[in-house]
Amino acid sequence: VLSGDILYFDDHAYLYFKDRIGDTFRWKGENVSTNEVEGIVQRISGLTDATVYGVEIVGSEGRAGMLAIVDVKKTINIEGFYSLLCNYLPRYAVPIFIRFCQEVETTGKSSGIKLFSLTFVHYLSLPVASLI
Repeated sequence: VLSGDILYFDDHAYLYFKDRIGDTFRWKGENVSTNEVEGIVQRISGLTDATVYGVEIVGSEGRAGMLAIVDVKKTINIEGFYSLLCNYLPRYAVPIFIRFCQEVETTGKSSGIKLFSLTFVHYLSLPVASLI
């Protein structure tokens, strides 16, 4: 059975969840579709260069959502944008972090980010410590 989950056994033969493969990541016990989040972001922002991926947060299980967007004209109002994301996405799928980039380079797969020029990082929701 292919579930998209990467699992591993410890020394005592207990099975553990490690990560997700493909265009999803796991956060707060839920599978988050990067394609779904990217589609909503592009629709409500009007920006075409946007990608979503999961990032590890020390001390928490799974990966938190990171949104990387190219907004050269600085048209995004963070508070209004966050409010719209909360209206269109389930709470667990709303990205916690946003990166404003000069460009977003992908690997050909929607989940593959190679490198981009970071200009600003902003927390979209509560501080990380309060999420754990």
